[in-house]
Amino acid sequence: ISPNFLGPLPLCADSFGYGSVFLFHTNTKIYVWVSKAADPTFLNNVFGCSSIENLPNEIPTNIQSDENQKVQQLLNECWKLSGKYIPNEVIPQEDPREHVVSRFLVDSAPNNDLKAWTNLVKTAPPQQ
Repeated sequence: ISPNFLGPLPLCADSFGYGSVFLFHTNTKIYVWVSKAADPTFLNNVFGCSSIENLPNEIPTNIQSDENQKVQQLLNECWKLSGKYIPNEVIPQEDPREHVVSRFLVDSAPNNDLKAWTNLVKTAPPQQ
């Protein structure tokens, strides 16, 4: 989503300190978790609002910003991988629906190790 987007990352609870918007692709739904720390300009460019209190329930398709188009591309990739359309759901931080995100987290030593994260960043393929 950002110029520094590394692609899929192994997530643990500490991962949420590394970014402000996460996309989770499942078999039945694509979840987009949005942090309270998300930049208002980014929120406006992707979701059409400047605060998480006003986030839509789904990613809008009628916003013609570069950021929104990149998110649309990610959604299209998810649909291609799944072989079908999957609905998306936007979940702001501290929303009662936020508990679904915890299903995707792992807490293993390599994911919580700063050296492992550093190696992941160093070996990540360049994004085009």
